[in-house]
Amino acid sequence: METDDLDLGYFVQYHLRVLRLSIESFKSYAEQKLKEQECLTPILRIGGLNERQMQILRLYQESESLVLTGREVEQRFGVSQPTAKSDLKGLVRQGFLDEIAYNKVKRGYLRSSHFDELLDEASVRWPAAR
Repeated sequence: METDDLDLGYFVQYHLRVLRLSIESFKSYAEQKLKEQECLTPILRIGGLNERQMQILRLYQESESLVLTGREVEQRFGVSQPTAKSDLKGLVRQGFLDEIAYNKVKRGYLRSSHFDELLDEASVRWPAAR
């Protein structure tokens, strides 16, 4: 039995609510992407890094307590062990990471005490165009 007398108000309200939620969700997504871009900008200005190394630095930027191994980099980025180790050791040479020994074979890589300073220097050397 129809009780709404073919009133389209409920239909319109529902779709307006769905549209509003979609817009809010998109705005939240866009804001998150802008924040990510702002965090990545100093990393993009560092010379001599490949794309994986930039992504690795981004991971360390997001988590100060992160410790990666060569195996984890292999798995995350789908690269060979020599490539993963080369990327990590390159970041150690540039001063971004410190290498620690878990045992005679396994090594871990964590943020160096100069990590934030090095990122700040990249921002100062190459200020964003305004």
